[in-house]
Amino acid sequence: MRPLINYPAALAGILFSLAGSGRAQIFRLTGGASSGYQAQGAGFEVNGKGYQGWTGAGIVDGKVIFGSYVKVGLHGYTFKAGSDSLVMTLPIDIFGTQSTLYTNGLSVEKKLRGTNYHIFAGQMGTTFFSPMFRAGTSSGPVTAIVFADRLVDHDLRIFTKNIFSTSQTSISGIEWRPCATSSSRLATVPLLRELKGDQSYGCTFAFAGGVGSGHGYTTESLSLIQPRVNLNLAYVSAADGFQRAVSSSGTSPQSELGGANVTGSLVPTNSIGIGFGHQNYVIPQQGNLPTLRVTVDRLSGGWKRWGGDGPSIGTSLFRSTMESMTTSGASVWVSQSVGSVDLRFNYLVSAASGNPSIQTFSLTTQEKLSPRISALEVTTYSQGKTSVAFGGGLLSNLMTLAVNYQTLYVPSRPTNPFTQALAVSLNLNLRGNLKLSTATSFTPGGKMVYTLAGTESYYRLAGLEAAPPMENFRMQPYLIQGLVTYPDGHPISGAAIRIGKEVVYSDQDGRFFAREHKPGRYKVEVDLGAFLADGTFTVISVPDDAAATKDETAAGITIVLNRR
Repeated sequence: MRPLINYPAALAGILFSLAGSGRAQIFRLTGGASSGYQAQGAGFEVNGKGYQGWTGAGIVDGKVIFGSYVKVGLHGYTFKAGSDSLVMTLPIDIFGTQSTLYTNGLSVEKKLRGTNYHIFAGQMGTTFFSPMFRAGTSSGPVTAIVFADRLVDHDLRIFTKNIFSTSQTSISGIEWRPCATSSSRLATVPLLRELKGDQSYGCTFAFAGGVGSGHGYTTESLSLIQPRVNLNLAYVSAADGFQRAVSSSGTSPQSELGGANVTGSLVPTNSIGIGFGHQNYVIPQQGNLPTLRVTVDRLSGGWKRWGGDGPSIGTSLFRSTMESMTTSGASVWVSQSVGSVDLRFNYLVSAASGNPSIQTFSLTTQEKLSPRISALEVTTYSQGKTSVAFGGGLLSNLMTLAVNYQTLYVPSRPTNPFTQALAVSLNLNLRGNLKLSTATSFTPGGKMVYTLAGTESYYRLAGLEAAPPMENFRMQPYLIQGLVTYPDGHPISGAAIRIGKEVVYSDQDGRFFAREHKPGRYKVEVDLGAFLADGTFTVISVPDDAAATKDETAAGITIVLNRR
């Protein structure tokens, strides 16, 4: 008899039986389409006391896929079945290169005598996650996984990661935090962050070694987090062919870091921020193609008048080397607010090996016409041509609409890496908990893609019912607003901020807002797992809460993140 895990429909049946058995449950229906994911489909989710699960089906890259997942807690154990993902963190992941293993099988998690265990048996596979639906496949080899970690005392941790498949991975290591100080909301190194304990300023030394997919591997790292300094250093020695785990059939190997790497940020004063980085990427290729090696250097700085509405000034330098091609780029920007008008001037220049430089000038004018309406104009001059583009935003009881322009640095286009692109987002609140949203985003190659998704939530107390229909649309009267930036003051778009029970996203200018029915203070968190922005981020500072007040008295909060 074939195991149950090969029958996602059977898991879906278990899921629906759980959905009919509880009195306090939350159901969620999702669906939509996206050119970014090259997918369309629908899904169903259920959450109840002691269990949760999902099932979904759709078309991805022209292929029909289907998957299910069930998670149940029982007597201190956590049992999982179906399409799942497991994050495999190593000390080098202070740079944001953690690997996600996609599995289809059975797993159990348990903490015994101070040691956390995760044991899995099944197949490696692929798991498809999107705002529209989730699904999975079993396309990889039969695999067994045993992960364990133990906090020996408050500043020393040991761990081991073992994967038994067509080739073996066994990597063990240690993390030591000798200089932790006062508690803070700062994000710290990945392995310690998994403990979900209080996080602190301080430094962390780490070492790991072993084999990955049968190839030798060692790494040493240092992470330093202080109120005005964030520094990550690491050296990686990995044999050609190293991977944390064997990839599933048709799945591209995940990139790793090699050699010496450093990233960091400095905030010498409340008005000045500096960021820098040097990273060496090792990108395995499928088949017999040679490993691709890419080096990226960056340096940025910004100044903003503290506590006032004065000008802001910033600059960034980029340099990337891929095979024999080297590309350099620089940008300078100046912004100033004049009454209700925000002005921003940008100068961009780039040059690739053996090619003439390309220069671009742009002026962005954004005016707040009313509390709910804004207008945008972008004038650009490049290569002897002038263009003018228009956009803006509209906030109403029914919808939120924003049309903006982004300047992107695209390393894979070495002859002209800077590009300006249109960004559109639309959110509709139709009735009860029925929501529709659409947004454009950009691939690493600079191509614009879209996502259209809809969700409807249902709740069971004594019976299954949707939220009651709204007789009319009414703007919630109390506002929480803020800004998400890098340490140098550059805005971050697509950051997910959880305010109370709601998740909101920052726009092109790093701004976000949420409206509440009652005044008061609401908890504020950064939801790193829900970001729309590319890359992996570290939280530098975020307030514990924010006050919901009338529009005219909403002061705003600032959240500072850094890309790892």
